[in-house]
Amino acid sequence: MRTSTTQPTTLINGTLYIKILGDINGDGSVNFDDLVLLNQAFGSTASDPIPPWNPNANLNKDNKIDILDLYLLSKNYGKTI
Repeated sequence: MRTSTTQPTTLINGTLYIKILGDINGDGSVNFDDLVLLNQAFGSTASDPIPPWNPNANLNKDNKIDILDLYLLSKNYGKTI
């Protein structure tokens, strides 16, 4: 099993990629590192340059990094695959 940085659960060529919502860096855990990445992108939108825009921090897929994304990350903070 491998983790994906783009989709919560994806099957590609027989390999299941699983990601916890809030795991911005794709390391299999929602932790301080993910919070730092979200903080760096906070307030940015999809039309902003990269960085600060980080599409992996756009947890609710509304094309902006805001308090709703922080809330989603906080729900899984401390969880690991």
